[in-house]
Amino acid sequence: MQRSSKKAGVSQNHKKEFRMARKMFGLIFTDFWCWVPLCVACILAQSNLIAISPAMYVWIIGFVLPILSSINPFLYVIVDEISNYFEEKQKKLKAKEIMLPKMPKSKGNPL
Repeated sequence: MQRSSKKAGVSQNHKKEFRMARKMFGLIFTDFWCWVPLCVACILAQSNLIAISPAMYVWIIGFVLPILSSINPFLYVIVDEISNYFEEKQKKLKAKEIMLPKMPKSKGNPL
């Protein structure tokens, strides 16, 4: 009996850790795609494929970077809400499965 309660605790803890890992992946994924255009532009400028004026660097540092930083809390909330939505939907589906009567398997042709 003690083993089953430990397994249930480990399983519940595993679910929480997995949920947090999914949230963190979502945040890191969105941050990555926010920074990619900036990094690509800087790499292209350093390899002299495009020319970026000093005024553009000022705009990037003064305007774009703070926007990317301020988006993070909103992204966290959005990822959390989406995760909660799908979790609730999954719980409702499981509850419906439990409530549905199981049809007996028939042998042969019913007609």
